Amino acid sequence: QPKAEAAVPKAEAAPPEEEEIDEEARRRGLWQAALESAASKALKKYPEEKVRQYYSEVRARLEGQEYIDHAKGAFFDGVDSDHDGKISFKEVAEVIAKSLKCVSDIMGTHAQPTMQEIHAAFDAHDTLAVGRGVMGVDEFLNLLRYLQVRVAEAAMPMSRVFWQD
Repeated sequence: QPKAEAAVPKAEAAPPEEEEIDEEARRRGLWQAALESAASKALKKYPEEKVRQYYSEVRARLEGQEYIDHAKGAFFDGVDSDHDGKISFKEVAEVIAKSLKCVSDIMGTHAQPTMQEIHAAFDAHDTLAVGRGVMGVDEFLNLLRYLQVRVAEAAMPMSRVFWQD
């Protein structure tokens, strides 16, 4: 009898393949859908009140003016190493890789993100606004929000929301 191969689980909230993402979805960013998906999955395992509180706080932080100003200002400027007002894949790949590595570490898999996963996150947020292959501040903000949602999803069970009563 042939040995059944174990199914290798895919990354839960990985961005869809590039051709599946329309330009409007790229412009809006994937972070809101990723946030809703994370909350839906969490509701199957954790108390609704705590899940709603946690993801409400995550959304408020990501939509807050302080986060937006930091992402579009000092953080963008720090990543934009050639100071051309655009972020290339090369400039942001390390940020994406570290965020995805953080997710895998929190989840206990400790897997290194693949170049394909890193490219997929970049490409899913790359719009025609400043041309393919580079990001302006709005695209960069949406990419950062998406990465933060991924980290927040992994870290949720350790949140103070789940440990306070």
